Amino acid sequence: MRLGLAIATPSYLVYLNEDATRIQNSAPPVGPPSFEGTQIDEFGGSWAGVEPGLLRAGAAWLGKWGWLELDFIYRFPLKTPELGLDLNGVGNVRLGGIFRLSNHFRL
Repeated sequence: MRLGLAIATPSYLVYLNEDATRIQNSAPPVGPPSFEGTQIDEFGGSWAGVEPGLLRAGAAWLGKWGWLELDFIYRFPLKTPELGLDLNGVGNVRLGGIFRLSNHFRL
């Protein structure tokens, strides 16, 4: 028998794009610099993806016949108003296995 446990914290993938800046310096430079044009000093962008926190627990029974495993996965709730996220907690149970039918064939 094998047991497993994993916990992952939420992670965000954010893409920030600096807005274009157009500045012109007077030429030839005389005295203090003077600028013409527009300048934007803020970053703009949006989130490109999020991975909520997960709890995974499982057990596997191994034998000469193959193996059978049972997994429980829980996605923690994630609320981030700045990104428009309001995810509820969700739990899933999975049952699966591999069964050896012969030395060369498994199902």
